[in-house]
Amino acid sequence: MVHRSLLTENHNLKKTSLLKKPLDDLLGEIAVLDDLGNIVHVNKSWRVFSTDANTPPELNFFRQFNYLEVCDNAVGSDVETARAMASGIRDVIAGRK
Repeated sequence: MVHRSLLTENHNLKKTSLLKKPLDDLLGEIAVLDDLGNIVHVNKSWRVFSTDANTPPELNFFRQFNYLEVCDNAVGSDVETARAMASGIRDVIAGRK
């Protein structure tokens, strides 16, 4: 059985490939998520930030990480911001916002 997120990812990658250049031209760090919160694409600014932060190459700029889980498990001074972001993203995915 093919997992729903894989089907969604395949479909979204076709759409995302059309967005790569415009997304790369934006200055802020941007991650494109699937409907489960998995990172399927990141823009140039995200890749530069990850490289500058010495992110290990095997993490592939966090592609396939679940951004919502990362936010849910945040610790430290930004925990409230991370949880609020996850909540807002879930609202968008569910069509509430």
